[in-house]
Amino acid sequence: MVKTSPNRMRSVTEARGGLNALLADAEDGITTHIVKNSKIVAHLVPSNALILDGAVDLLDQMLTRLALDAAADSARWFANGRLASAGDFMGELLAWTWSTDQHVFCYTLAQYHRALERHVGQEITREQLVPGLEAALAVAMSHSEIRDVRSFLNEQPYWSDYYPKANGQLRPQ
Repeated sequence: MVKTSPNRMRSVTEARGGLNALLADAEDGITTHIVKNSKIVAHLVPSNALILDGAVDLLDQMLTRLALDAAADSARWFANGRLASAGDFMGELLAWTWSTDQHVFCYTLAQYHRALERHVGQEITREQLVPGLEAALAVAMSHSEIRDVRSFLNEQPYWSDYYPKANGQLRPQ
């Protein structure tokens, strides 16, 4: 997974013409994103980049453990029937997953939500959860990015597609 950097995007034509310079950048630890038809189609990464090629189970385990730990830590912020904040760490983790892979964002959030419910001992609706997520995301995202996350979380497919796979049924509001 690679966090995209808008100033490191190059068209296929630019990349082809400047491959030697991009390879030198990679040797210096700089990632470049190759774009075709306004879509990132490849990443040129340094040789020491952390790659989980074929290790999806390992990534799932790492994200689940991080989500469980963050839920235990942020359970204290669930008061008066809502989550005040998911905490800076969870905000940074969710912001990273949002910018790298939406499926991973959904998986991580689902694990966090279920763990938070276990810690506070009750079901937590999206209305109780989302404001605390937005507060946490503010440590790593702009207002417009948070608005995009909010819009996404207000869509029914997220709640029906991911929560049944995260240790039980969620009753969407």
